[in-house]
Amino acid sequence: MSNLKYIIHNESILYHGSDIFSCGGCVALYFLFENLKSLGEEVFLSHRVDQHLSGLKTYEESDFLSPEVDLSECITIYPEIIAGNPVNSKYAVRWLLHTPNNYAPTNPSTWGEEDLLFAYAPWTAKESEQEGYKVQDEILQSLFIDYNIFKDLNNPRQGTCHIVKKGGIGERDDLPLGSDNIEHMSKSPELLAEAFNKYENFYCYDTRSFLPWLAALCGCNSIIACRLESKKEFFENSLGFNYGIAYGIDDLDRAKKTRWKLRHHLIEKESVNLSTVKNFTKLTKEKYECP
Repeated sequence: MSNLKYIIHNESILYHGSDIFSCGGCVALYFLFENLKSLGEEVFLSHRVDQHLSGLKTYEESDFLSPEVDLSECITIYPEIIAGNPVNSKYAVRWLLHTPNNYAPTNPSTWGEEDLLFAYAPWTAKESEQEGYKVQDEILQSLFIDYNIFKDLNNPRQGTCHIVKKGGIGERDDLPLGSDNIEHMSKSPELLAEAFNKYENFYCYDTRSFLPWLAALCGCNSIIACRLESKKEFFENSLGFNYGIAYGIDDLDRAKKTRWKLRHHLIEKESVNLSTVKNFTKLTKEKYECP
């Protein structure tokens, strides 16, 4: 069988520069690259970039796509916002980090008929299928957390902060009076962890953000303040975490009582996430490799 290789298309990530942490999908793409390497797969980044994520390995020259790589033996993994197959590899996979055309415009009509679509989470699969996309039954999940940064320092706390991100007006509760917007801090994990160790309460208006779990890891009261779905639907559609996060202020007591479980649960889930990457390689090789 041919020696199938993987390419992570990271062109859109370049625009974030050193602020890459503010883009959850960007972090997921880079950690998927590291996951594939750890499994012994031959994998490249499509564009040269410096490593700006603390906790991940520094890139080597061999990590970047070069003219010597035979594209007829490659699968390129594209986030859903990318149209066509700009790398011109023989095969392409679409990783639905969000529902296509929901957050950023894309052009699925340019995708190939043989392209496989993998969802990042159950909610991504559900929403994409409702829009008529044929998504693989198995999700592809790669989740990176630097526990050396996101931890409770047991500092004195006061005040309330919030981040809106993709939480649109009309879909969210009113902003808390006197709350500080810390969205600018989300570009840096160190600054974000500092804020989550300073404030008593954190309100997040984006139900698809992972920031509420980072806040909870830092010991902050973490509250989802968006009512697009019921609490039951939110936790069913999330990444499977229901510890330490309150869906509305009336759920805060339960969240505080379960917060101590979160870190252990996230660490346990790392092996589950890696198994989705293993399954992804198995499915793509079965689909695209020729005997």
